[in-house]
Amino acid sequence: ARTSRWFAEIKRHAPPAHRSILVANKIDLDPITSREEGINLAQENNAVAFYETSACTGRGVDIAFMGLTEAVVQMVTCWASGAYYIPPEAAVNALGIERGSRSKQPRQQQQQRCVAM
Repeated sequence: ARTSRWFAEIKRHAPPAHRSILVANKIDLDPITSREEGINLAQENNAVAFYETSACTGRGVDIAFMGLTEAVVQMVTCWASGAYYIPPEAAVNALGIERGSRSKQPRQQQQQRCVAM
């Protein structure tokens, strides 16, 4: 419920071309929300990616930061060419659910994520 309110605030105050990344923390504890619920919430709110992490154990933190960095680089590359960034369809994260990684895809596919404004 709290995350839905945060997404509502983001939509209210962020520019139309904004992109979000949803990071679930404290996966070392008993889950309040299932992984599937997290993925669905990310997809419903057009998040670029969904990651599960634990600040306590460090699990998934590095992958989340690397994914965030790759998404920012891709977005800036698109925007610099006067285009919008369109995230890939599939969602997979640090434990198996992250939307496509820029470093693992051919350059031609990366450029197809940019759509003219």
